[in-house]
Amino acid sequence: MKSSYLRVFALIFLLGFYGSMTGQKRVTVSGKISGYAGEALTGATIIDAQNKNKGTYSNANGYYSFSLTPGEVRLLFSYVGYKAKEFILMLKSDTTVNVSLTEDNSIEAVTVYAREKYNNAMNSRMSVIELPVTQIKTTPALFGETDVLKYIQLLPGIQSGGDGNVGLYIRGGNYDQNMITLDGATIYNPEHMKGFVSVFNADILDRVTVYRGCFPAMYGSRLSGVVDIGIKEGDLKTYHGSATIGLLSAKFNLEGPVDSSKTSFPVLCERHPKLR
Repeated sequence: MKSSYLRVFALIFLLGFYGSMTGQKRVTVSGKISGYAGEALTGATIIDAQNKNKGTYSNANGYYSFSLTPGEVRLLFSYVGYKAKEFILMLKSDTTVNVSLTEDNSIEAVTVYAREKYNNAMNSRMSVIELPVTQIKTTPALFGETDVLKYIQLLPGIQSGGDGNVGLYIRGGNYDQNMITLDGATIYNPEHMKGFVSVFNADILDRVTVYRGCFPAMYGSRLSGVVDIGIKEGDLKTYHGSATIGLLSAKFNLEGPVDSSKTSFPVLCERHPKLR
């Protein structure tokens, strides 16, 4: 009988203790978060800095509300693009805290660095390739003779007329359906030594543009493709030149100013053996 009374007494004690614990007083902190001009800030963050697991967000109208234990609390209000604010409060009852945040969207100067890489896509024009002359000079050459037309034969959509021939067949077109120009002048026979090498010397070239289709109207007299080649204008500051002796040719070129900063000259001498 005594054991039954003890069990009932223990149960009543535990229920009373649990009720006192769960019935601990809570207070509510609420208010509105707005920007500098008074506009409501949606999704602003409110965190109890002493207990970062407790916090809430402002609704679509900028209002927030959450419960805390009475006592000293540190509330941190933050929003993207605005300066955060912190308040230290001694909570004893329900409290209203309206917060106005100040914009802070300024950043330090940002510098972006990137390595330039040539990938045959210099612009948005279709079927056009700008070939750098420096790259043409560094490609392997037969008998040491760098040939721009043989380099063009390596591009997609372009085929040669046969082994050792500099003829161009662009996308299935015939050899005579191409236009080859040198500083705007049409070259009707761009080869010598019976088609083994072209007439263009890579040492004096300034630009090479290949149109494999969709070329401008000024090239309208051809059906297949266009190769537009430009020559250097000459150095306006210093005199310099180079000389080359190979198995197939001997070359000498010189350039320099005629009148400083106004006129310059390029000179090229080239000698090939005669084929009979």
